[in-house]
Order: sequence, then structure tokens, then C-alpha cells
Amino acid sequence: MWSRHRRVSWQLLELSLRAASTCHSTIVVRSTSSATRCISHRLPASSRRLSISISPVQQDSQSFSRSLQQRSFTRDNGKPEPPIPVPQDEYEELKTFLAEPETSGPAMDRAKEIVMKWMQQYVTSDMPGQDATVMVMVADAMQDPQFVMHVYTCLRDAGVSPSPITLEYSAAACARLGQWQTAMEIVDYMHQAVEIMKPSLDIYENAITSCHAAKKWIKAKYLLEEMRTYKLEASPELHVASIRLCIESLESTATEVLLRAFLRAYEGTLDADEIRDIITDLFHAALDAESLPQALFLRNELMTRQYSVSKELHSRLVYLCAMKRQWHKGRVLLQQFVNINARPPTAAPSNRYTDDIHRFLDDMQANDIDVPLVVYNAALRNFGQISLAGDALSVYSNMRKHQVVPDAASFAALMCSCGTNVKQSEDFFRELQRANCKPTLDVVHAYLLIPSRAKEWEEVLRRYTLVHDMPLCTGLPLESDVRVQSLVAVAYGRIHQSEEMLRIFTSMKVKGMEPNLHVYGEALFAYIRQDQWRHALMLFDHLFQQQTSEMQEKRKLETFPMLWDAAVLACEKGEQIERAAMLYDTIIEQRVLISMTTGERLAAMLTSIPSETLWTSFQLIPSLYKTKTKSHLNPRVQNAVLRRAVEENDSNLAERIVTDGMQKMEITPNSMTFALMLRLYANREDQESFHLWLGRMDESKVKPTLFVFRALMHQLSNLSHDCENRMYIDAIGDFLHEYQSVPSTINSTNIKSTREYVAKLGRTALDIMEDCRIGPDTICLQNYLLLSQDPDHVIRALVLVEDAVSATSERGEDIAQGCVHLTSRLLHTLFTALNNFPDGQRMRKLLVQIVKDLPTDLSEDAIAAFCAANDGQSALQLLQELLDSKCSLSDEHVLFFLTNSYTCETSSPASEDSRPKSANGMIVDMVSLLCASETVAMEAGCLAFLIQHIVDLSKWQQQDGFDVSTQDEINAMKKLLVRAFAHFSIAQVTEFLSKVIARDDLVHVQSVLDELQGARESH
Repeated sequence: MWSRHRRVSWQLLELSLRAASTCHSTIVVRSTSSATRCISHRLPASSRRLSISISPVQQDSQSFSRSLQQRSFTRDNGKPEPPIPVPQDEYEELKTFLAEPETSGPAMDRAKEIVMKWMQQYVTSDMPGQDATVMVMVADAMQDPQFVMHVYTCLRDAGVSPSPITLEYSAAACARLGQWQTAMEIVDYMHQAVEIMKPSLDIYENAITSCHAAKKWIKAKYLLEEMRTYKLEASPELHVASIRLCIESLESTATEVLLRAFLRAYEGTLDADEIRDIITDLFHAALDAESLPQALFLRNELMTRQYSVSKELHSRLVYLCAMKRQWHKGRVLLQQFVNINARPPTAAPSNRYTDDIHRFLDDMQANDIDVPLVVYNAALRNFGQISLAGDALSVYSNMRKHQVVPDAASFAALMCSCGTNVKQSEDFFRELQRANCKPTLDVVHAYLLIPSRAKEWEEVLRRYTLVHDMPLCTGLPLESDVRVQSLVAVAYGRIHQSEEMLRIFTSMKVKGMEPNLHVYGEALFAYIRQDQWRHALMLFDHLFQQQTSEMQEKRKLETFPMLWDAAVLACEKGEQIERAAMLYDTIIEQRVLISMTTGERLAAMLTSIPSETLWTSFQLIPSLYKTKTKSHLNPRVQNAVLRRAVEENDSNLAERIVTDGMQKMEITPNSMTFALMLRLYANREDQESFHLWLGRMDESKVKPTLFVFRALMHQLSNLSHDCENRMYIDAIGDFLHEYQSVPSTINSTNIKSTREYVAKLGRTALDIMEDCRIGPDTICLQNYLLLSQDPDHVIRALVLVEDAVSATSERGEDIAQGCVHLTSRLLHTLFTALNNFPDGQRMRKLLVQIVKDLPTDLSEDAIAAFCAANDGQSALQLLQELLDSKCSLSDEHVLFFLTNSYTCETSSPASEDSRPKSANGMIVDMVSLLCASETVAMEAGCLAFLIQHIVDLSKWQQQDGFDVSTQDEINAMKKLLVRAFAHFSIAQVTEFLSKVIARDDLVHVQSVLDELQGARESH
């Protein structure tokens, strides 16, 4: 090593220069005296004096030169050019500099200037070895290792063959600078020059020293082992330094190997006390490094060699066992400290290993070993990690009993032990404040962790705000702690404060913190809630692109379903069906444990994937069926795929899905499963299969739901029109009677009419739903109304619709919860069924409310159904009430009333033999009402109706004779037409009429144009 003294023999120097000389001359360098030189210091002047003599080329020096030249730094295959000789005067100056006893001041500056000049102008692959070696010797004499390395690098890059002295001095510089890679390179060149030099102990030791400086324990170990192959052994100091490096690097195996090798090499040289001191020092180093395996090994070495271990060292080893949570091992060491031959204590069972913690503390006190704060904190951390608050409190009480003052780490562990007990954690935090103990980041993390475990997200945010503004916490880098920020970000995400959540998430990424997967998941959902589904998918892709090899190996992302759930939801929000299909392929391939909700979403979205394929693949993912708290499997996803099969009307696949679930997967069908199968066979009008599944549902005793009643209503509607077997109706009746609060006396024997019996069962079903607080939905009511038009039957549905309309008018359409969802089809079915309803005023009142409060498309269908099912007088009354209520009527509304006057039962529709005639001249009264109202809009539909009827009736007047009532109708409609055209110019009206009426028929509406013209002129 560079601190070791050695003698540079003139033979070595001569050999170095001869090996590096050119083929036309050989330089023999002799040292004037044998001087001792320390590589880390410059040579004494006596050893740097050179006498140069020129002699004929010798055979051995030529062979040395050739052999080393083949192993030079670089290989030049071109024809070598003659070397450029260095100036002789400068060479003499360097000789003089090396001969001086002091190498500093102007002489050193001049020598450095010369060397720098040579490096720039004369260093080539053919440079004479004596010149290159002198350059390195001058650099070393300056005691500047950086300059030595500069010269060495220049020579190496130019391809100059290194002499042994060059390698020696360069290795010494590497040792001082810690340049282990260059040192290893020098060792390689030393091996290449095996013909001119033997393996050098100094080069090896300096290389090892450089590895120590760079903390490269494995390289140092390799060099020590390689040295032994050349029968070289490093100094004891180097051995010990290498072992210390392995201890610092926590490399237990390397520590054992190197220590045993060291003892084999020096056990006969060093006395017992020296060996004891070395092992004891290493024992101290292992304890300082908190490396329990190495400390135990070194302690065993001391014990094996009959060396005593002090109580202090033994105590520190026991403390280390506590810090590493090796409680039983600590108890064993305590027992051995008392009696080395004593039987070790019995270990606690693995499921109760924490019992050893209390016994460990008791044993320490029993053996008169002080229990320091670090041991108490280790016990508290252990209990805190597994949320054993009772045990932690016991240790805490023991601390206070022995007057050990808790620190911030103690309170952090105590709070962690609280599990989900938010109040208890608050009490510990208050105690920390009373003790005036300055909180640490661990304390803040524990303080926020407990409400987070309890899912009290608002409390997490309250505590964070409290800590952030607390004087005791001033200076804590809360915004830079990934644990604290992760808890706050998740809390914001769980209470759907997406903007704040994303602000913290973005801040974490900007500051270089790596959020955990929970934070990433919340960020994905936050983007989705803000309708930024593209950002969510981009973040999902980024997360996969940036995952580490360790994450890939442990399948971290594949085993974190929250990310996949969010990605699928983003695809659903953005209608990215192709991307969802790609996610589905990956999920199935990687067996990602997605949630049941995500499985349902995929089943609904991926319509391009056959339902059979979905079912086969979903069976491979257990998370789609298994639950954490229930022993039975959940059929939600099975039902989602079954719904697909039902919508596709595929009874074979539906039967197979249910059969696979029951027989292969042991999934018990629930109410939805039966409802879907009943719906399937009700849609297919397969009465036998419906009857079969109704019996299975009855046997399973599942609770009927809305979807079951919906299917029953549909089937009752089918049976009211065509019943293949009266037994099917009776079975439904028996099923319903089981759920009646008051048993019914009605049965099929006392009701002869099938339709009447089916209608009665429909009303019974509504009664049961009301008792069970199940509100019938739209489809259920539609099928109910199809069973009968009897007023007593229809009024049940009418009441529900009235409630829904009232709720919508009071609370708005979007928040009318708990009521029937009103659709065009339902309203049309209702008012068609109300054809014979006796309370016309009630119907009209409902329609007025519908027109005022519901969307136009719904009210139009309701008016259409009413006008189609009622006579002109009823329609006229409704129109009167609508106009009196200041309802705004659309073109479609008005058209339905106008059409009613010519299509109701008392009217005379147009035919080849008779003219159309309004019922009792109802059109005249309607026109009178419409002309007087300002809330009526008449557009293309009404205009087309009026023009068509004016033309047709006018033609009938000419062909079939004049009729006064017909003319009154024509005049009334013309009057309404004038009102409709009042806001248009004559030119616009004329152009419009010319496009919709044949030229020959314009004469029939000419009076309309005349009246419009007269009105313009009068104004």
C-alpha cells in the first residue's frame, strides 16, 4: 500500500526502462544507491539520481520490449513512425529536478511545465520508455496524485507501454484518490507484463486501498483472494479494513470469509491479545452498523476462542436484538450471559410471538441490565405495527415506572398501536404536547394514519391543518414527506374533492416524491370525476411505463385492482370501447383481480365480445365472485353476463351460465338470477320454462325484488292474451299468495274469466310490492295497465303517475326519487287505458300538470294518447283547461287536438263517398279557442293539416253541393291559418303555399291571402 516502505532496486528500474525502450536503443537506468521510498511520499533525492548509459541492444531487452508492446494500452496496426526525441536540455532539467532534495517552488513549476509540454507534443505509442517513466517519476515527486493520474491517463490513451515503475506510482495515486476502476485496470496491466515483472504487493495493496475509499467491498475481497494465488498476503491493517467495509455494507457472508482467511494467514504471527483486540474492534463496528448477523458471528468468534465479552458489549448486542425484533434471540443471549451452559428459554408460539417482548423486558431487568429508551421504542414499534394497543400501553407504563422519558418515536409508535381508535390516538398526541416534545414526521404520519385506517377522511384533513399551523411543528417539511402527503391526498380523493386531491398529487410529482399506488388510484378517479378521462388513461399508461423491474417481478400493478377499476371506468366515461377491450385482454391474460363493479362494466361495454367468451374468461378471475366477509360466492358478475344472454334472447347460453355457476363454481343463484331467467322466458313467451323457473325460485326461498315482479307482470300480460295451461296462472297465484300480508280468498275456481283472474293477480302483486316498500317501475306499470282497462284496475297506476308528476313539479325531474320514472310509452299506455275512466276532470287536471311540468316529448305522447282514446267534447274541454292554465302548446299538441276533431267516434272521416266532417262542428270551437290564445305555437304540422283540410273541404263543397256546416269549418280553419301566417310577409306566405299546394288548388286559399293583405293595409 502507499504507506508501506519499500526498496526500488536498480534492477527493477533498469528492467522497466529496458522493457519500455525502442528497438534501436536500450536505456539502462541505474539507481545510485538503494534507497527506501514510501509510495505515498516522494522519493529521497538519492533514489532519484539517474545515470544514463547507451549500450548495444541486448537480446533479452528486445524480447521484453516486444512482449510488453503486444499488451500495450492500444493497438496500432499501421507502420510505426520514428519517435520524436524529447529535447535533451529539458530532459537534463528533469534529471536535475529529481536529484534535488526539495522538489517545490520554481523548480517544480518548471518541471511540471516540461511534463505538460511533453504530454502535448512528444507522447506517442513509440515514445521511449525512459522518457515516459521519467514523466511519471517527476509527477510523483511533486506529491500531486491528480497530476500522476493525468500523466498516466495521457500515456495510456497514447498507447505507451507502461513500465513497472509507472504502474507502481499510478497505483499509489489511485489509492490516494480512491479511483478503484483505474486501480483494477493497473492490476490487469501488471498481469499482462508478467514476462518483465512479478505481481507486485504494493500494486495490489494500493488497489485494495482504492476499493476501500470507493466502498467497493466485493472488489477488495476479490483482490485479497487473487493475491493469495500469487502467494502474496496483504497487511493485517488492510485485512481489517476490508472486513470493516463488509460490515458497513451489511455483507455477513463476506465478513465471515475474510475474517477466517485473515486468521489463517496471521494467527501464527499475531499474538492472542492482538487477535482479541481486532475481533473486539470488529464486534464494535458490527454493533455500530446495527448488523445483528455479523455481531452474532463476531461474538461467537470471541466465545469460541475463550475470550471474554464485557457486560457493555453483551448489553449492546441485546439492545440490537430488540431493535431488530429478535426478541427470543435476545432472551437466549441474556440467559447465556448469566450461564453459558444454561438451557435456552422456550420460544413463544409463532402466533403469539409478541409474548417474548414482555418476557424479554422482564429478563433484562431480572439480570440487572438497564433497559434504555431505544429498547422500549423497539417494543412499542413492534406493537404499533400490528395495532396491539393494550400491549403498547403496558410497555409505556413500564417506561414511566422506571422513569424513562418517552421521545417522539415513542409517541409515534403508541399512536400507531391505536389501530382505528381515533380518540385514543388524539389522547396520545395531546400527551406529547403536554410533554413539550417536538413532533417528528413519524409522529405526524402516525397522527394522520389512525383516522385514515378508520376511514374518517374529514378527521385526517382536520388533523393535517392542525399540525400544519402548530408552532411545535414549525420547520417540519410536511409538504416534502411522501407518507404525510399520500394520506392527505387519499383523504381528499375519498371525499371527492378532486381539485385538491390533484393539486397535492401534482405537487408530489413535481417535488420528486413517488406516490404509492393508493394515491395513483385516487388521482385516476379524481381525473374521471372532473370529466378528464383522457388524463386518467394517460396517467394509467405512464404508471405502467415507469414501473421498476422489481414492480414487474412482484406484479405490483397487476395485483392492485384499484388502478384497473379506474382505467375501465375512464373507458366507460369516454366511450373508449376499443381501449376497454385491450384492458380486458390484459386483465384476463394477467389474471388481474378486478372488482365486481368493473366486471359488470366490462360485460355491459364489450358487446363485440361474445357473451360466451366473457363468461368463460370471467370464471378464471376469483375476485369477481369471492367476498371478504361472506363465505358464499357473489353472483353479481354472473348476473351481468346472464343479462347479456337475456338481452340476446339466447336461452341456451343463459341456462349454461346458471348451471356452470351452480355446479362448477358453487354460486347460489340470487333473486336477480331468477328474475333474469323469468324475464328471458317472459320475453320468449315460453310459458312452460317460465313456470319451471318460477318453481325453482319458490323452492330457493329468495326474496322477490322489483325485477321479479316486473317479470311476473310481463308474464301475466302474456297469459291474459293466451294461456296454454291454467296451471301456469295458478302457480303465479300461489307464489303471490305466500307473500300477502292478508291471505286472499280469490282463486281460479271462483273467477271464470282468465283476463279477470290475471288482472286480480296483477293488483295482488302491486299490493305485495307496496307492503314490501318496493315501488313499481315503468315497465312494471306498463304491463300492469295492459291487464285490464277497468277503472278500479287502472286507478292504481293513475295514482302512482300522479305522485310522480307532482314530485317532478315540486322537486324537479332529476331529484324526484322514489317515484315512477315517467316515459312516453308509460303515459301513452296510461291514457289509452283511461278511455272509460269516469272522472274526466281528474284526467284533464293530470294532463294540464304534465304539459306544464314535464318535457315536451312526454306531454305530446300523453296528449296524443288522450286525443286518440276520447271524443271531441273531452278533447275540447282539455284544450279549454290547458289554455285557461296558460300552458304553452307546441305544434304537435295543437295538431293532436285538430286531428281529434276529425277522427273521434262522432266525427266523419274522409272517404271516397263522403266528405270529412268534424264531430258536432268541434273544429270551429277549437279554432275559436286557439285564435284567442297567445300561448299556442303553430308550425309545419298544424299548417299542413289546416291547408289540406281547407282544400279538401272546398273541393267537396264544389263537387257534392254546398253545406253550411262544412263552410263554417272551412272559414274557421282559414281564420286559424290567417293567425298562423300573421307574422310572415305576403310574399313569404305566397311562396310557401305555392310549394305545398298544387297551382289549381291555390284558389281555395286565396281568401287567406286577401285577408292577410287587408290586415297589412289597415295597419
